Amino acid sequence: MGDGHRTAYNQTVLNTNSYTYPEIIVLQEALLKNFKLRTRINEKQPGKFLIYIPVKQEVELREIVFPYMLESMQYKIKN
Repeated sequence: MGDGHRTAYNQTVLNTNSYTYPEIIVLQEALLKNFKLRTRINEKQPGKFLIYIPVKQEVELREIVFPYMLESMQYKIKN
């Protein structure tokens, strides 16, 4: 389970750097439409895009993913 991390500012980052920009847009739109998660895209390196989920969306994100996480990984998103 994984391929994400937290920034120093406690934002959640989805490591989507292997996706194309059009694929990232589709994913971003799906997160908004299906889960009401507002995200932003950041190009960390040329052609390498990451999706950031702001701290304001942390509770919503936790409610979505927590029931599906392995118990051994739940510490990553607990308060």
